[in-house]
Amino acid sequence: MLIGKVNSTHKDMKNVGKTVATSTMSQTRTQTKKNITDAFWEIYKREGIQGVTVKEIIKKAGYNRSTFYEYFEDPKDVLLMIKLSLIPTFDTLPPLELIDKKIGMPIHEFIEFFKSKEEYYLVLLGEKGDPSFSKSLKLSIKEVFLKKIQFKQATMKHLSEFTIEFILSGMVGLLMAWLSDKSKNKITENDILQLVKLLMPDMVITD
Repeated sequence: MLIGKVNSTHKDMKNVGKTVATSTMSQTRTQTKKNITDAFWEIYKREGIQGVTVKEIIKKAGYNRSTFYEYFEDPKDVLLMIKLSLIPTFDTLPPLELIDKKIGMPIHEFIEFFKSKEEYYLVLLGEKGDPSFSKSLKLSIKEVFLKKIQFKQATMKHLSEFTIEFILSGMVGLLMAWLSDKSKNKITENDILQLVKLLMPDMVITD
């Protein structure tokens, strides 16, 4: 019996050791991928995609070329991963609120969502960004808005898709201008909220 228990304990210890080793390896790979991605981003912010090379990435990240290719095909592949991580899904979008049976877009939450990854949005939607990213960003949330948002004027319903396009373009442009303005501390988030409500009186917007 004692020998059986010892063998069982030995097996348990080996299993624990394997689990720890697997976990450590996974963490190492995750960190390595992050380091490569961060190095890419630092170069991309300055140079744009045309100025990013594998050579520059691995030099900044401190890895060799083979390590880079374990995770990515080329610099554009790194950019694609970043862009996909920034495109909101149904689950990551701020929930639309239901008050008195009227649905409204929670503008405050939308602003906070945008601000949470401010650095990335400002670059990708800016001069050195990717024009296709803006289109993908709007398309990802347009469908949800078309299904959920309610308008005060029934006559606007048949124009809802065009209205949503106008709203999203305006919202993204407004937030870009505000977040990139060095004097943004003089313009509060509440000022932005009030401005959005003023510009979109025909859409139900809740606090």
